[in-house]
Amino acid sequence: MKKLHYSWIICIACFVIMIFTAPLVNACASLYLTSVTEEFGISRSAFTLTNTIVAMCGMFLAPLWGNIYQKYNAKIVLSIALLGFGLGYMSYSLAGSALQLYVSAFIVGIFFQGSAFLPVSMLITSWFDAKRGLAMSLALSGIGIGGSLLSPVITYFISAYGWRFSYRAVGAMVIIISVPVAFLLLKSKPSDMGLLPLEEKPGDGKEKTKGAAKPENDNKDVDLNRAKSKPYFYMHLLGMLLLGLICSAPLRQISPFVEDMHGASAAALIVSMYSFVGIFGKLILGVINDKLGSMKGACVAFFLMAIGFILLLFGQNMVLLYVMTLFYGVGNGVGTVSAPLIISATFGKKNFNFMRGLTQSPMQLGMSLGGLMVAFTYDLSGSYISGWILCIILTFFAMACFVYSYVQARKE
Repeated sequence: MKKLHYSWIICIACFVIMIFTAPLVNACASLYLTSVTEEFGISRSAFTLTNTIVAMCGMFLAPLWGNIYQKYNAKIVLSIALLGFGLGYMSYSLAGSALQLYVSAFIVGIFFQGSAFLPVSMLITSWFDAKRGLAMSLALSGIGIGGSLLSPVITYFISAYGWRFSYRAVGAMVIIISVPVAFLLLKSKPSDMGLLPLEEKPGDGKEKTKGAAKPENDNKDVDLNRAKSKPYFYMHLLGMLLLGLICSAPLRQISPFVEDMHGASAAALIVSMYSFVGIFGKLILGVINDKLGSMKGACVAFFLMAIGFILLLFGQNMVLLYVMTLFYGVGNGVGTVSAPLIISATFGKKNFNFMRGLTQSPMQLGMSLGGLMVAFTYDLSGSYISGWILCIILTFFAMACFVYSYVQARKE
């Protein structure tokens, strides 16, 4: 029986880490809203500001975390980051005012950036040449699984024991489960164990593993110092900003868009449907990337996103909204699955850690502004139609930025 390559152990560990990080600051964050705002007598927007603080920390600190992972052992750094994230999450329970909530959010934001998307994408890129898209999608599917598992747990804790207990208990779960997983299972790169990435046969380092796809960039790295003087470098950063905009805009605005026309229950159904599709959509997109290559796979995802936005233009038809969830559920994986694959395809594996940290900042900025962008167009026109049209345009513009950057980088 053929021995399982250790890269798959890395993938499983990353999957577990994503379960206990990303959902807690995204899907599950709003579960505390009612209890906390009622106790402190603050507005909902005042509580939601904690999410903004976490996001802004990521925008400014992503390059720093990228440099740290570039220089130091990923196992140690990630274990410390997860410990800090768990303790920061627990510190919410100590808050006696909105200001203290914001202090805790700042702590969570610092360590979240170093404990979730950034290190996971770095580890998968380091350990996988073949099946990198599948591995990335499997690891990131922990986001959806984590949201599904943790949401009822948090809801029960809040109703039975209060929101303070929930923050402490869930933060403890992060520390007790994810920190040992990171410390005991993770290795920064295959050479730490005398191995090669999944693509190559152990022993010779030259022959390809049977059935493995050839890496799209053939592991060729560009000279970053030279690249920084070229337009394609900045087009890539612009593409990341636009990617953040188009990925976050529907997440923030589809629910009120559907609710205006069909009611709150229909809006909840649509959100549930595209969230459920998204779990499998990431796996589908990962397979597409492995079959077609990172850039072609990303273009497929961009087209699916565009079709989803086009269907939103006909949102008065509930059947078309159901169809939209299929296209959007798969296409939206371009922001999680395809983004790191685009970076490695464009700049090479050697530069990935630095570029992943650098590009996270404009993408995070776009994520924080996407919902506001569509809301602003609604305020101006009284309709979401202009916002969805803008998203269609930006989707193709983002795709063009990445294709241009990739083509120019390969010429280097």
